[in-house]
Amino acid sequence: MLSLLSGHWLVLTLITVFLYGIAEGLCKQFIGDITPPRFCLYSVPIAAVVYLGFYLMHDHPPPLDPEGRQFLFFAVLASLMESTSAVLYFEALSGGPVSIVGPITAAAPVVTVVSARFILDEILTPAQYAGIVLVIAACIGIAHAHSDPERSGESGSGKRGTSRLWFLQSVLAMCGWGMGATLTKYAYQLPRANEANFMLYWGFAVAITLGGYGVLREREWKFPAREIALAAAPLVMFSTGSLLLILAYKWGPASLVTTLLAGSIPIMLVYAFFIIGERLTRIQWLCITLVFIGMILCSGPE
Repeated sequence: MLSLLSGHWLVLTLITVFLYGIAEGLCKQFIGDITPPRFCLYSVPIAAVVYLGFYLMHDHPPPLDPEGRQFLFFAVLASLMESTSAVLYFEALSGGPVSIVGPITAAAPVVTVVSARFILDEILTPAQYAGIVLVIAACIGIAHAHSDPERSGESGSGKRGTSRLWFLQSVLAMCGWGMGATLTKYAYQLPRANEANFMLYWGFAVAITLGGYGVLREREWKFPAREIALAAAPLVMFSTGSLLLILAYKWGPASLVTTLLAGSIPIMLVYAFFIIGERLTRIQWLCITLVFIGMILCSGPE
């Protein structure tokens, strides 16, 4: 299967964009019924099936291969940063409006572009840099356009009126995802780097961070079938998208892959508009268009 996917980082990234966008909308839709700790607990078995399944289906060197110690270290570090950011994202989403939390976390390319320039020596074309700036600016515009207190308070858990902790959590998630992307690409450049082992490490990180968070924070240990069904759909999308994303980082520039992920925001916003009932302003619709224009620029020849 890897031979068919080899080099097609753009296709892998665009599929991930769609999966993430729908999953973010589903999470916001159901987060009022399912607490973030329970979401994280449910993510562990789903991640185990997705990542361990990939690991068992593909050839790989020993996971603790002495010759691959550097790869092991940076792959695990990147995985922990990404999964910890997911915990912060779930918490932020439970306290803040999806139309602001999403754009903030989508600004991860800022961190990736800067760190990739110094760590990976990534140099892009002027058009691609212009696309990155356009995408980031459009995401900021989406967030600022959602400044009406009445409108931004339509969704969420009600904590928004007394705490802005969700904003800090969103920023930390953005930084973790941005730097994690750079380290993921860096890990692939090290000796004995292997996709299957990366998936194994990623699954381990999910169990430690998301699973640990769920165990520490959850107080109710009854799991209704309806709740499991509601959580399953977005979590399967997140896990599948993450798997494709890890592969995309192997073949594509970290700066571009991370920037293109911002395309999930327009998908999420459209979902929120039609399904959840969140209202969007003209400026937000304009920014959605600018995100897609920026994505087209980013996808140009390297």
